[in-house]
Amino acid sequence: YLDELFFKGKSANDGPKLIAGLKYSLPSLSRTGPASFPRAFRGLTVWLGTAPTAERLPLPSVCSAAMVVTISYSGDLETGHRWLLQLATYMRPGEVDNLKAESIVLPLRAAGLRYRHSVILLHRHEDLPGKTGLRDEAILLDQSPELEGVLAALTTGRPPTQRLWKATGSVRHQAFVETVELLHLTALKPTPHGLRHGGASEDLLGRKRSLAEIKQRRRYASDMSLKTYTKKTRLMSEIGK
Repeated sequence: YLDELFFKGKSANDGPKLIAGLKYSLPSLSRTGPASFPRAFRGLTVWLGTAPTAERLPLPSVCSAAMVVTISYSGDLETGHRWLLQLATYMRPGEVDNLKAESIVLPLRAAGLRYRHSVILLHRHEDLPGKTGLRDEAILLDQSPELEGVLAALTTGRPPTQRLWKATGSVRHQAFVETVELLHLTALKPTPHGLRHGGASEDLLGRKRSLAEIKQRRRYASDMSLKTYTKKTRLMSEIGK
């Protein structure tokens, strides 16, 4: 079946998902179990090397800015704020969708200069961990003064556990697709993750942050992941399109 998927030109992501689903349903199919499927795993290795997985390319800031202005001008300020926040923080789309009022820690300027910026607190200790298994991950908004007032307005008077956004993730995704089509950006094949990658690539290209700072901000455990998604040369290529 893996051979069939490969010769049909399917994405290399489909193979690992299939094996992961089988292992979840039948734990005996693990690598160390009595039925470890060594040939299947060898096939996956070759498949991934021959037909790499589809990459989520960075969305240039000139495109993301146009999208934010367009959606905001249409009256949907909430979605514009979502995209701006994702671009500035490198958050995953799902992380932005799940933000609550208590996720935003506003500045405490009276405590000193070190506390003059807002902080996004993800995956609180009381909640489930994030994708990398970590809790209490903090993102400092040290270069986004335009978001300070937005975050203050979103959190003022709200219960701590209330969700930050009214619209669901599916509504946000539909707005993304429609705005891409309206601006004739479909040739770039942008995805909501492109905002995350675009923010990191723009900061690296503009020398706003070092590689180490971007790695910490993106909350990556390995340097390989950082090299995969911090693509300043691909960013220039996308701008050229």
